[in-house]
Amino acid sequence: MNYNEHIADYCDGYLSDADKANFENAMHNNKKLSTAVERYQAGKKIAEGLFEVEVLDTLRQLKEESQPETGDLPKRGVALKKWLMAASFLGIILYSWYWLSGNKTPDNAGLFAELYEEPIWKGERSTTADMLAEATSFYLNGDFEKAKRMLLDSVQNQKIARLWLSEMYLKNGQLDSTIFYLPAIDDLPAKKDRILYLNMIIAIKNGQLAQAKKYARQLPRREYEKVYDLLGL
Repeated sequence: MNYNEHIADYCDGYLSDADKANFENAMHNNKKLSTAVERYQAGKKIAEGLFEVEVLDTLRQLKEESQPETGDLPKRGVALKKWLMAASFLGIILYSWYWLSGNKTPDNAGLFAELYEEPIWKGERSTTADMLAEATSFYLNGDFEKAKRMLLDSVQNQKIARLWLSEMYLKNGQLDSTIFYLPAIDDLPAKKDRILYLNMIIAIKNGQLAQAKKYARQLPRREYEKVYDLLGL
């Protein structure tokens, strides 16, 4: 799922329970996505405010048409409309500033580059080893779609398959899909350290250093000394 394409569906309550849960999990791990949701909700409120201005203006005009002219009512109506339009215009300016300033996220590209280490691209030693090895071979030779189909359709252990698919998406720089396919630790306890590591890397990429450090502290220091050093732990 490309989450950015479903922000409106999420905010308007059109997602299924399963998709909603996946979307909220993605927001928890992706600062840009959660910020985009906030921006959408703020923009929607501004749009509703502008609509309200038009409604009030229409009601004022109807009221003026139904009452004798007194000389005062039109002035008050015009003043009300001007005030509401000015307030809405100011809201748009503030929203635009909020959007532009909010889109400035910390640049952690250097830290990400130093800490990200690809997995060893080979199959697991299990009954699914051949399929995993073949899928990763397709991926490394540039046929990602075939690798993905094989992982999702042919590998019996879907938890392992989804972990490898998340690794591929991360290497491709597609964080939303990485988060979507990354298994929970409880689903794949044998891969606890790698899943913690991947969550840490995702948090770094999203500028969430405090969250990244929480994941890092759960990793064994001896095997992840470089992580501890670079994060100042």
